[in-house]
Amino acid sequence: MTQQIPRQKPNETPNRPAAVKNHVPEDDDGPQIETPSSVQKIAKKAPSKEALDELKRLQEEIVLQAHLNRYRDPENDTANPESLAKCRDGPGTDPRSAVYESIARCRLAANPNETSSEPRSLPEDEFEGDVDDRYFVDDIRYRVQKFFAARFDAQREAYHNSVSVYPAIVDGQIFLSRYPSPEHDSLQTQKRIPSNDEPQAGNQDDGHTPEHRSRVKWEDRWEMRAFSTHEGFLDWFRYWLEMETDDNCNLDIYHQAFFDGTAHTDGIRSLFIVDLGDVPTRLDMTDEATRLHHHETAEGYCHNLALHMKAAEEEARIRRKQARDAFIEGLKVCSPKDPNSPRANVYLRCVEDGDIPGLLMILNWYGQRSNLSSSLGTLDEQYVRQRIEDSRRARLPFIVAAERRRGPSDDDTPEKILGYALATDSLGPQTTGRYTVELEIYIKPDQKRRGIGKCLLDKLIEVCDATYVPKRGFFYDAGCDDKTGLYPGGSRTLKRLVFSISYSVSERSQIKWLIDWLKREYHFEQQGVLKGARVKSERL
Repeated sequence: MTQQIPRQKPNETPNRPAAVKNHVPEDDDGPQIETPSSVQKIAKKAPSKEALDELKRLQEEIVLQAHLNRYRDPENDTANPESLAKCRDGPGTDPRSAVYESIARCRLAANPNETSSEPRSLPEDEFEGDVDDRYFVDDIRYRVQKFFAARFDAQREAYHNSVSVYPAIVDGQIFLSRYPSPEHDSLQTQKRIPSNDEPQAGNQDDGHTPEHRSRVKWEDRWEMRAFSTHEGFLDWFRYWLEMETDDNCNLDIYHQAFFDGTAHTDGIRSLFIVDLGDVPTRLDMTDEATRLHHHETAEGYCHNLALHMKAAEEEARIRRKQARDAFIEGLKVCSPKDPNSPRANVYLRCVEDGDIPGLLMILNWYGQRSNLSSSLGTLDEQYVRQRIEDSRRARLPFIVAAERRRGPSDDDTPEKILGYALATDSLGPQTTGRYTVELEIYIKPDQKRRGIGKCLLDKLIEVCDATYVPKRGFFYDAGCDDKTGLYPGGSRTLKRLVFSISYSVSERSQIKWLIDWLKREYHFEQQGVLKGARVKSERL
């Protein structure tokens, strides 16, 4: 059935949707667009207070989310507020767990309801001026440094009075000895390590300003913190570091406090032992956040986060194992084979000139030994070449089933042809039978019953009948479809597909199976039987 596309008459107006026109008066400047009164009322109406409040709320949420995203690290999953819930979920923050009890033994915080019994080291009433600005005033800083100077001197004295030890290596292990070795005595003589009563060389606080000392005033404000991404700061820091490293000093490290980590460097001239004192911690339990989370610690957070990460890794490992097990089981279970797939290792393609020897062998075998072929005698390559040219000239399909080669091959030998299928004009392209073609399918004798014939017939009908739904199940090389017309429907319009089957009386049972198969699988109908129409091998 063909579909006619309606044509438009030359003088006929195109059928288009009617345009809606507003009758608007025009003046000298052109058409004037009038706005309906209802639209003007809506435009003059101010937004309600509820709408403004909702807009303000949404704006605040957007600004808050923008500030939160500033501190989000996309490369570190823990650098976001969502990870806090994982850190608080686990035995590390559960007061009833054994892990929490082991962590709590190291805490210095006392009873949260207990108040501090010791006064502050520096009472706030000793400062003059605004308390919030006391750390940023130079004279107040000087007073603070002077206040702690005596305390630091005592801590330095405690370090120098601590037990002296000297490292020694015995059998590859480090031991601390109370007595110096000759190497230590020689080293002390070379370095001239001073005692506590002797002035130490190096960066001394004697009022002398080093030549390369930075004139940049240090401000201990968090807002003025160093920004390492600025190239200017990096250059300044390198310059400052080179200058300051020249003002070094020799430290006396031969003390027990140095090797066990008790001593700390003061950054000026020596080491000191910290004397922090035992000051109870006072917590404000009236604050809800403090009351709910005062028992949590960074160590507990790390413990819980490590458990969550380990559980996530275990879950991912189980998923990978399940996926691999399912993949292996899938390999063991063979998928059901497509009933339309051939059992032979073949693929279909259009005919080529290199297929002539293989086609000639099939044609001669059927011409000499089978009644299905109308040929008599032995054919030659010119006959096969002529049939290929005729099919190309008539724009009709000529398909071959070639044996698929395993893997890439540099061999130029022609492929093995296991069968072919073609369509030929019944009467001719310029006759009344131009819409009728005869189909012809032949399979190599030793390749029968392997599904090659049904694949060839399926592709042949697909090319000849545009309404046919192919069964597929085979591989077809469509690299030359545009040249040969071996696409669905082909390059010619065909209405009738005919099979002319010649057989003798003794072959009637076999031919009956073939006819029934064509009717059942491809909906062919038997139009008639011509008895005694052909003679081959002295038989009708």
